Amino acid sequence: LLVSQESVETLSSALRREGERPVGARSFRPNIVVGAPRASPGGTRPEAPLLSAAASGAEDGWTALRVGGLRLRVAGPCARCSMVEVDPASGARHGSVLRTLATYRRSHARINFGVFCELERAAAERAGGTERMFVEEGDEVEPV
Repeated sequence: LLVSQESVETLSSALRREGERPVGARSFRPNIVVGAPRASPGGTRPEAPLLSAAASGAEDGWTALRVGGLRLRVAGPCARCSMVEVDPASGARHGSVLRTLATYRRSHARINFGVFCELERAAAERAGGTERMFVEEGDEVEPV
């Protein structure tokens, strides 16, 4: 699952305008967060690799991307459930995330946020175990 830091920040801004507390990317349990690295208070790092920058919602229009030496196919949007309301660190319930997302991320009765990606089979077969098959913090992301 891939989300962009800019999309998370857009949501957090909307939550703040409603008088609610912001959320972080971890609330969406992503494997990859695409965004501009920023210094964080206390020096904590995100759980998922933070890669190069993307505009808010840009990931919604991608069909494939290259991350480092890997090519990923975007399999589709991620319809969100109530788990995004639960803080992964504390277990505290937020209560406003889905309602706020529904105001601008609803499509065909689903609230989407983030995209599912899969390694393209041809890329995996070409690698044959000789190429790097992982992503790291700081890897460049290029929509293709």
